[in-house]
This record gives sequence, structure tokens and C-alpha cells, in this order.
Amino acid sequence: MAEPSIKELQGERNRLWAEARLKGLPAGTPQRDRIAELDAKIRERKAATAIPSKRRKVQPAPDSE
Repeated sequence: MAEPSIKELQGERNRLWAEARLKGLPAGTPQRDRIAELDAKIRERKAATAIPSKRRKVQPAPDSE
């Protein structure tokens, strides 16, 4: 089975967060624990798909004497 995309993970996270807020669920409930798991997966997925920046190194100006 394929891994869910970042959008799918974020959608599930948002749904769970809305439910937790609506019901006033405290930390430590299964929904809040799943939100923490999803946050970790989203961070991992974004880090894995991040494109390294192509910043050029700036050469120091030659000393003019």
C-alpha cells in the first residue's frame, strides 16, 4: 500500500484537531496522540522532499591596492 501524501496527512490532522477542539479533549487522548504522530510524519515527509537550496557562494572581493 502506498504511503499517504502530505495533503492526506494534513487533512486527517485537521479533522482530528477540529474534533479535539470541539470536544475539548485534553492531551493524552487517542485523538491528540494521533495528531502528534501525524505532525511527526508530516515533518519527516517534508524534510525528505525538501529541495536543497542552490545558493551560490559569494566570493570575497579581491583587495585592491
